[in-house]
Amino acid sequence: MICNRMMMMMMRAMNSTAGADDNKGPLMLLKMMLVLLVVAAMAAQLAAAADPCLELTDSVAPCTCADSVLDCSGIRSGAQLLTIAGLQNGQSLGFEEIRILANPLVMDIPDGAFGAHYAVHTINFMNNKDLLSISGSIFRPESKATLGTLIVRDNKVESFPFSALQGFTNLTTIRLDGNRLTSIPNNAFDGLISNVELLNLDNNLISSIGEFAFSNIESVQEITLKNNQLERLGTHALHLSAPVATVSVSKNLIASVDPDFLSGLLPGNTVLSSNLITSLPQDQWGPALADSLTSSARLSFTDNQFVCDCGMKWLFDVPAAQAHFFNILCSNILNPSTGQPWNLWLAGVDALGECP
Repeated sequence: MICNRMMMMMMRAMNSTAGADDNKGPLMLLKMMLVLLVVAAMAAQLAAAADPCLELTDSVAPCTCADSVLDCSGIRSGAQLLTIAGLQNGQSLGFEEIRILANPLVMDIPDGAFGAHYAVHTINFMNNKDLLSISGSIFRPESKATLGTLIVRDNKVESFPFSALQGFTNLTTIRLDGNRLTSIPNNAFDGLISNVELLNLDNNLISSIGEFAFSNIESVQEITLKNNQLERLGTHALHLSAPVATVSVSKNLIASVDPDFLSGLLPGNTVLSSNLITSLPQDQWGPALADSLTSSARLSFTDNQFVCDCGMKWLFDVPAAQAHFFNILCSNILNPSTGQPWNLWLAGVDALGECP
């Protein structure tokens, strides 16, 4: 109403001076100032109307709410969320961000923790040193078309409700790194149809990736699982149905792979650095190389402990293999100039010894 009255006053002032000559400069300046005041007032009114914190009908303490951010970092436990009137009174408000940060007490985020409220753009649970579990109910259907950032990192989360993410079409960042996840289930990200820029699962305890875990993400730039406990990549573990720039499983304990660990569309770069790979037997790695030859895909093996022998001769029988398998350093063949492990492709097939 205030904005409407100011607008009418401005219009009358401008109309009353219509036709004034150029000597009325101060009056024109006054008009411009009035316009700026009206715009500022309207912007403030719209901002206030858009802030759900101002619409809460009950207290959310010990949570706080300001500038459309619901911050529950001060709770004493997950169960306490279920007793807060402003969260559990049936209101359904969309907050730009819902967060719990650096809380030393909370161990779980239970079913119905935030009532019918939901996060419009960001869910941020970070640095909660004893947070073990999160209910899938926090992923409200009202957020499916708008939630862009999911941060659940540097906690102690042991399992995650992957299926609750189905249908979230706007997620660009998913950070689950720095937890205690032990596995990624089959079809974990089914129905996650979005333009994901980063899916980060680094620094967990992941020892297995289920079949087709990442296959139904429509578009993703980077999937990273560095510094986990993977010893083997199983069937279709890295199956992709959309182009991915980089998949990294570096700094794991990988010693072997299933022949079909890579399937579907191959990543531009598959990083297998700093693992326990000592050889590349054809029955395991042949399919990955064959598929790479039909694309620009590259596999990088930096900082493994290869023992290069006749079991790797087959690589020299594949034209252009060295354009797709990179950084194979032979621990048993030293560069005569430096005394350091020699790159397989520079050492050449003769360095493998007399092979049948």
